[in-house]
Amino acid sequence: MTTGRDTAGHDRSADDAPRSVGLPGEPTGGQPDDWSPDPHFPQDPEFYRRVLDHVPTPLLVVNSSGEIIYGNRSMAELEGRSTEESVGSSILGYIHPDDMEWVVEAFVQLVDEPRPRLTHDVQPWASVHVRMIGRDGTEIPLEVTATGAVSDPVIGGVIYDVRPARNQAVLTSVLTGLASGDSDRELLGHVVDLIANPPLDLDAVILEQGEVGAFGVLAASRDDLGDAFQGHTEAAPWDQPARSPTFVDVADLPAPIAERLTALGFVDLWHIAVESEIGSQSYRIITCSPSHHTPATGVINRVIRAGELASIVLLRAQTDAALEHAAAHDHLTQLLNRTGFRQRAAEMQAAHVGDPIAALFVDLDDFKPINDEFGHATGDRVLQITAERLRGACRDGDIVARLGGDEFFVMLGRRMDEPVDAISAKAVADRIVEAIGQPIHVDDVTTQVTASVGLVVADAGLDVDELLARADRAMFSAKRAGGDRRHIGPHH
Repeated sequence: MTTGRDTAGHDRSADDAPRSVGLPGEPTGGQPDDWSPDPHFPQDPEFYRRVLDHVPTPLLVVNSSGEIIYGNRSMAELEGRSTEESVGSSILGYIHPDDMEWVVEAFVQLVDEPRPRLTHDVQPWASVHVRMIGRDGTEIPLEVTATGAVSDPVIGGVIYDVRPARNQAVLTSVLTGLASGDSDRELLGHVVDLIANPPLDLDAVILEQGEVGAFGVLAASRDDLGDAFQGHTEAAPWDQPARSPTFVDVADLPAPIAERLTALGFVDLWHIAVESEIGSQSYRIITCSPSHHTPATGVINRVIRAGELASIVLLRAQTDAALEHAAAHDHLTQLLNRTGFRQRAAEMQAAHVGDPIAALFVDLDDFKPINDEFGHATGDRVLQITAERLRGACRDGDIVARLGGDEFFVMLGRRMDEPVDAISAKAVADRIVEAIGQPIHVDDVTTQVTASVGLVVADAGLDVDELLARADRAMFSAKRAGGDRRHIGPHH
């Protein structure tokens, strides 16, 4: 038998403990003189006890000494302790230390201030947020509304309506993370936490499609669920983007993924696509459950909310990517600019320490007359076509940049296991000269430009600025020789 304490602090059995609420139809010695049963309500007190126990909202009653005298089943499930463990213990043992002071102050005001005897005459607190410490030590954010009923002889305590505020906490974490620059993975971790919040028995994983078509895992509420989807390449329903939550029976999925999810105990699955209008990047939110949800309205609403939150993260990611791209690329040709070139060159040198370095400085011959004769719009289009030809003449892994005006720069990288050498560098330079020298058609205008290319092959560790300077000098040698050619500078 569990025991509580009365408002004076004396021990009493659970049978003698005050009711969690005044029960209509149950006379007690503490009722007002004019009290009488309401014929419209059931008279069996067990009815009300069971109703309170089945209410999905956690309820808690604390006496004037701060000790718990009642908690319903939802409250026990929330805190991870049985009612027997909680009754008789201090409420302060469950409150986060940082929230203790103001909770105590508000509690004292409710207990000490004169109150009417009947609970329906007592004004409740406004809803406030507080953190409870669960049995496993985790912080549980709550939204609490309290009513002072200490003077009610049947209740003899403060009644707390306790609502989990995990959704609000997740939203706050995402907004704070957006402001403080948290990574996309960290933010999406909060999104899957939103889906996995009790009481719905859900877990979730967020996928992003890679360049080779396979979906990679960005976040998962369970490690084993993330492992089940990692590297998944089989055709699946979420290959085609679903704009609203779409249900799939796990048993109807392709065999490999169905077997993995079934082994984890999942039977139901919903998927939704998260896309943005400013880029091709998209997410897939996959929500799994070990039980059938009928109706599934609650699940669907939760997935929709998660999708809306994930769309904010996606928009931030694509905006950041667009800003980063703009900072490192030339807006006209979309080649790297000086800033982007220096960054990529440093990465290449760090990845291939000890390899020789080859670079080409490309300058167009007699480009200014095109602007003068046909206008800058035509001149801009000529530069764009030249950039496309330059990129096409180079190899995968080479760095191609526009330094400004009609000047371009190429830094050659290792191909497979073969470091760059003079022979391969000359071949690239010759392709560039030939490709750029072809006629260019812009609307009804046909024109032509040629290129002077300076080529340098240097030992490893050469400073990028010195590499540029040497290639620049070699380019001027090609231009003095009449242009439309390459010139290889001395090897140092």
